[in-house]
Amino acid sequence: MPNDDKIYQAYMGQMGEKFQTQVKTRISWIVEQVGDYDTVWDVGCSQGITSILLAQQGKQVTGIDIQPESIQFAQDILEKEYPELQDNLKFVCTDFFEYKSSTKAKCIIITEVLEHLENPEHFLEIAAQHLDEDGKLIVTVPFGVNNHPDHFSTFYMYTLYS
Repeated sequence: MPNDDKIYQAYMGQMGEKFQTQVKTRISWIVEQVGDYDTVWDVGCSQGITSILLAQQGKQVTGIDIQPESIQFAQDILEKEYPELQDNLKFVCTDFFEYKSSTKAKCIIITEVLEHLENPEHFLEIAAQHLDEDGKLIVTVPFGVNNHPDHFSTFYMYTLYS
């Protein structure tokens, strides 16, 4: 089932000013957490707005998502609105469980993804294998019960810690 995520539209204000403010605040926090890390994988990148913002900072970014519709949207936006970023940013449509790379990432972002997985622990193990020894992993999830039809996992502080 395709994800109907509209994060790019929300970020651009097409879904209301209040929601835009919330989305921009959350994405700005994520971008700030990347800090000086120069090679970033945005796993579950959806429509690519976080990837685009990081590429604008000169980082080498790989946006990864399993949804062809999301990757196509992100690629179209990149080509039409941000062609100057094409040397810094690539989008890949693949299942991260099967992703292969000859290099490791300095920073991996996994935001609002783990709750969609039946085995988030295994997903994090794979991320750790792809992460540079001195790298940084940034994870965000909805906190507590979130009655969404495609959420398989619920997270509380203890769950995240363990």
